[in-house]
Amino acid sequence: HSLGLTEIPTSIYGEIDFVVLAPGLGLFALEVKGGQVSRKEGTWSYTNRYNQTGVKYRSPFDQAKDAVFCIVKEIKRDLDRDFSHLNRLFFGYGVMFPDIEYRASGTDEQAWQVFDVRDQGNIRNFIRRLSEGAARKYEETFGSPVAFESLLGKKAVDYIVNKLRGDFERPVALRIQVQQSEQDRTRLTEEQYRCVDHNEENPRVLIRGGAGTGKTLIAIQEAAVSTARGQRTALICFNKNLGQWLERQFNDPALIPAYVGTFHSFLVEMMEKTRADFEIPPNTREHNIFFRERLPSMALPVIREGLEKFDLLIVDEAQDLINDI
Repeated sequence: HSLGLTEIPTSIYGEIDFVVLAPGLGLFALEVKGGQVSRKEGTWSYTNRYNQTGVKYRSPFDQAKDAVFCIVKEIKRDLDRDFSHLNRLFFGYGVMFPDIEYRASGTDEQAWQVFDVRDQGNIRNFIRRLSEGAARKYEETFGSPVAFESLLGKKAVDYIVNKLRGDFERPVALRIQVQQSEQDRTRLTEEQYRCVDHNEENPRVLIRGGAGTGKTLIAIQEAAVSTARGQRTALICFNKNLGQWLERQFNDPALIPAYVGTFHSFLVEMMEKTRADFEIPPNTREHNIFFRERLPSMALPVIREGLEKFDLLIVDEAQDLINDI
């Protein structure tokens, strides 16, 4: 449906409403004209259910005819060897008036090419009628019946569909993703700049946003700015991989915060400085409980003693660090 046509001979570009590929019957282009239809002095008018009228100077039959020839030309271009028989593809065209009884006649149309309310929605019969009518016209013109190989089989239908409008998926190369990620990381949006300016005017700020909205970029920028001002700054997160990535974002020694990394790594460093008997359990179930519950409880008194003080604390992934303890 709505197949765009870039090489239609009567205009810069065009479109056909439907292309029907019917195994054993052929290929058919269908132009659909809904609502009220009229023709006066060669001009066609179409009025929809909202009483809006559009005007066309070309017959819908001419539109469908031009479209089907354009489509067949495209199909025949660079045919695969297994489908060379499509050079003799059998095709036709028709016009559908689903809301009216169409009885007009002209040199550019035949009754078997028309679908209207009398068909009672039976499109299957209409396609068969188109095929039979086009076959009669072919035989009258060339004096021989339509060759069997010119009709479509199932494999030919799939081939044509893929040629005219095939499905595809082209993933972005990893190299390009990395380049784009680095470019995006170094470019603040206007809204992000407003957040950074807002931080300067408020002692405590909570920034919310969905994934990919730039919260981490704001955190990095704020950490670098505050460090440049001489503030002792900590940039803390929950995820280990994110913590390692954050560490790599500060190349200028003058802009490296006093601490960058995960919250739990910070607690471990602090406990190792203050308690000689501090040990981390092996990587078992107890290991997870240790970091989730015991380590924060052990570190709380040390934090309250103020052995590690910061002028500014920036927490990324704050929602993952919320704990009842």
